[in-house]
Amino acid sequence: MLSNFFVHIKNKMQVKLKNFMSEIGVATAVGIGYIILKNNSSKVDERFDEYEYLRLSSFPSALKKFESINPEEFEILLEEVEYFLQLSNSVVHKSVAKYGCQFEANRISESVIKRAQKIIDYGKRSNDDTKIVLALDCERDELGMLQSICENTLRNMLLDL
Repeated sequence: MLSNFFVHIKNKMQVKLKNFMSEIGVATAVGIGYIILKNNSSKVDERFDEYEYLRLSSFPSALKKFESINPEEFEILLEEVEYFLQLSNSVVHKSVAKYGCQFEANRISESVIKRAQKIIDYGKRSNDDTKIVLALDCERDELGMLQSICENTLRNMLLDL
């Protein structure tokens, strides 16, 4: 009777250990997958190669869809983002006088967001269904990401003052 009890306990422990090991295996696979994806260097679109600071930043992932909505405004948006990043870099590396730069950087950051919103509004008023869908996608996904990147860049610049 006592030996049956120990066999029963042993079987229960083996089942629990087996379940535990399979959970560890799943967690390990997910963890390794995350590390691989995080360390995978993403290829920057050739479209941004001519912009010294923009191509090295996290902005390209937030900007790609805007070009298809309104290419003319998109060019201006790229120039504003490049100037914003150049100003931020100048302040961080102390190659420009600090006084007033934070106000100009804040103004440019707000201008980038307003221009992106203007492109989205243009797309939503379009007669082209593709542009309307892209505008709605940009409003839902890219605009918030663009705003966060601008705020983070500005915050980091201000911390370096």
